[in-house]
Amino acid sequence: MSSNNTDPNDKNERHRAPLFGMAGVVGFVAILFVLFMVYLFTRSEGPTRIAPVGGDATQSE
Repeated sequence: MSSNNTDPNDKNERHRAPLFGMAGVVGFVAILFVLFMVYLFTRSEGPTRIAPVGGDATQSE
């Protein structure tokens, strides 16, 4: 059976608030993600030197 009320304009009006809400949540998460990436890249201490396996750990750099 098909629905008797298939007016697209009516559907747009009824779904406008939830769509704005979902778009707001997606935007908020995107901002949080960008801030998290900035935090990760700014707290980096740079490359670290790891002694090779079996090598002398007391080597001078």
